[in-house]
Amino acid sequence: MSDIIQFDYKDHWKEKEITLQRTNSAHESLGFTIAGGIDLPFMNHRFTSIIITNITENSLAYRNKQLKLYDIILRVNNFDFTNIKHQKAVDILRTSGHKIQLLIRRLAPSYSEEIELTHNGKLNIYINGGIGNEYFINDHGIFITDISKYQTNKQLDIGDRLLQISSTSNTYDLRFVTLEYAKKYIQLACTESQTIKLYVGHTRRTERTVLHQEQYDPFGSNDESSVNNTDPNAGINQKIAEELKLKQAVIRDAHEERIRRQQSRMGQMARINSGRTGGALRWQVD
Repeated sequence: MSDIIQFDYKDHWKEKEITLQRTNSAHESLGFTIAGGIDLPFMNHRFTSIIITNITENSLAYRNKQLKLYDIILRVNNFDFTNIKHQKAVDILRTSGHKIQLLIRRLAPSYSEEIELTHNGKLNIYINGGIGNEYFINDHGIFITDISKYQTNKQLDIGDRLLQISSTSNTYDLRFVTLEYAKKYIQLACTESQTIKLYVGHTRRTERTVLHQEQYDPFGSNDESSVNNTDPNAGINQKIAEELKLKQAVIRDAHEERIRRQQSRMGQMARINSGRTGGALRWQVD
């Protein structure tokens, strides 16, 4: 068993009270989108939390500047959101009045770092975790569980949390993904450029300069899986890159189609329950 089990990641998560104030009317749009619920899990059947999946530009939540992407909602006013159905959560947020007090849970490692790596087709690290395959209870992060002897970069540590990976052309978020998505994103980044940047959350302070949460945030079975991005003797070629990009497009299309189906179901439920029509009841929180 990896030495990673000795680490405690509770301090990577922060609970925060946020107040939103409607100024125009009690029905003013809050301007963010939610997913999840015990009856409508998001990404994986094990993940039932209510989570912020989008914040509309220039909306109330956007101007307030306190909510962030992937914040998990624990409570709204006096209503517990930790074991709630999706439509019930939407209804509470819609009718929460002029002053809305939210308790959220946010991933915010105290010590994080941007690490630049040059590779030969392999990162030579092992990862585990992700949504539906939590390596630690109540933590869906992607963690480095082992490092190959061929990985000579001394900035990486066993136990580091992967937050993001960037090639010279694209950035991939690793904070809210399944293990399969994490492996695909890492593989894509490595096929796109020989030099990549990894943003990691450390378990402890290091002697190196570290970044804070605001600096790395670009967006406002326990079997270990090796990140061996290509055959070590094959190298990276254009055909592989094109195939991987095609697979990524297929994954994204399927994911978007799933969201559309969920939105359609939620819209039908809303019309049946309230007699009203309109897309706001589906995912967008008014």
